[in-house]
Amino acid sequence: SRVSIGAREDCDAAAGFQYDDAAFDGEPATLDDNTTLDTFDDAADAADAAAAAFSAAADAFADAFADADAAATNDATLLELGETPDAVFHRPLWHEGAPERIIAARNDLFGWMNTPEWAFWRRWYDAMLHGRPLNWDMQRDIARLPPEDWDQGPVHMAALIARIEADYLRDATPFANHVAIDTTTGLWVPIVKRMDNAALFKTAKDKIWDAVDDLRPDEQLSNKYTGLAHVIRRLDRCQDRYQSNPQRLHDDFILSVKQLKSLAENNEYQQDENTEALEDALIAGSDDIRAAMPDVRAAVTARAALRIEELRVGDTDDLTIALAGMAGESVPELATPLTDDAATIAGDNAASSAETRDALYRSAANISRGYITLREFRRGVSNGTIIAVKATGGLAVGTTATVLLLKLETAQRILLALF
Repeated sequence: SRVSIGAREDCDAAAGFQYDDAAFDGEPATLDDNTTLDTFDDAADAADAAAAAFSAAADAFADAFADADAAATNDATLLELGETPDAVFHRPLWHEGAPERIIAARNDLFGWMNTPEWAFWRRWYDAMLHGRPLNWDMQRDIARLPPEDWDQGPVHMAALIARIEADYLRDATPFANHVAIDTTTGLWVPIVKRMDNAALFKTAKDKIWDAVDDLRPDEQLSNKYTGLAHVIRRLDRCQDRYQSNPQRLHDDFILSVKQLKSLAENNEYQQDENTEALEDALIAGSDDIRAAMPDVRAAVTARAALRIEELRVGDTDDLTIALAGMAGESVPELATPLTDDAATIAGDNAASSAETRDALYRSAANISRGYITLREFRRGVSNGTIIAVKATGGLAVGTTATVLLLKLETAQRILLALF
C-alpha cells in the first residue's frame, strides 16, 4: 500500500532520529587502570544508557507504526465506502496532518537536502506526500537514466533531470512562438510564427481596431463605455506591442470576449450595436487565427488543463524572479511581455483568473524553451562551436548563465506541477 511506501518511511525516519538522540545523550565510558571500580560504574552507566536508548527506540517505532497503521486504516475505510483507489491515492498521505515526530524528522531531512542538487527530490517527496504526484512518464524517464549517470552523484543527476523536466514542460505547452539566443549579443530574442494568410490576418485586426475606434470618437472613450476601459487598454496594448504576433493577439482577443460578457452580466455597461460589433470582431479574429494555426489550437486545449488553483503563495516569488532574470537577458521585444507576465502572476495589476492562467501558460512556454536554448548555448560556447561576440557579459558569461539556469529550473519545476 501507499502507506508502506510513504507513511512507514516517514515513521522509520522519526524513530531513527529519536534513537540517535537517546543513544548519544551521555559521554562514552573509558578505562583507567587506577580506578577499576569507577570503570565498572561507568560500564554499568553505559549499559543503562544503551538499554534506555533501545527502549526509547522501541517505543518510537511502536508509536510510529501505530501512526502508519491508523493512516492505512483510514485509506481502507475510504475504499470500503466506495472511493476509487486512484482517488484515495491522490489524497494527502496523512489525512489529518502528520504527527509532530514525523514533521520533525522530515524537517531534519529537508534541512540536509537544502542545496540545489536536491531540489527535484524535495518537490518529488512533497508531491507524493500531498497526493499530487509528478508526471508519471517523466518519473519513468528519470528512473531509466543509465546507471553510469546515477553513479556520478546528485550534482550530475540534477542537470540531467532538469533537462528532462524542461522537455516535458515544453511538450505540455504547445505554443506558436519560440525563443532563441542571438550569438552576436548573447541575448534571448523572440521567434514569432506568422500566419500564412497575411491578408486574412490584417483584415481581422482592422475590424477590431475599427470597432474600438467607434467606441471612442475623438480618441476619448464615450461615457457610456467607461466600464470597458480595462478591455480597451488591453486591445490598445495589442495594437502597440503585438501587431505581428498571432498567438498573443489570439489569447488577448479571447480574454477580451470573456471580459465583455462578464461586464455585461454585471451591468457594467449597456450593450449596443457598437459593443456587439467589437465582440463579433474579436470572436471572428480569434477564430481565424485558430483555424489557420495548429499550434494556437493546441495551446487552447493545453491551457485548459492548467491547474492554477494549485499554485502556492511562495511559488509566485520564484516564478517572478525567474521571469525577471530572463527578461534581463532578453531584447526589449521579449523582455516587455516577460515583465508583464511576471507582474500578472505576482498580482500587481489586479488580473483576473483568466489573465493569470494565460500569463502562467506563456511563462511555462517561455521558461522551458529559454532553459533548453540556454543549455545548448552554453554547451556551444564551451566547446567552441559558438563564438559569442558579447564575451564580457550576458548569457555567454558562465556565472550569469549558471545562476539563471538555477532560477529557471526552480520555475519550471513549479509550473510542471500545475499540468
